Amino acid sequence: MEDYLELCHLNGKEPEKMYKGSFNIRIRPELHKQAAQMAMLEGKSLNQYIEDAIEHYSVNKAR
Repeated sequence: MEDYLELCHLNGKEPEKMYKGSFNIRIRPELHKQAAQMAMLEGKSLNQYIEDAIEHYSVNKAR
């Protein structure tokens, strides 16, 4: 890690931020309920349903 940081410093670049893959969000209770119901109908966990939704939204926004 120290080598990577030194290399970034020498090249005048910012190191990439590390992400651990989890975060907490606050949403309206009704939206939470709807998402949980849709996840169940699709046979997915709520986590997988939200991940798919974020991925779909992000891909469409990038176009």
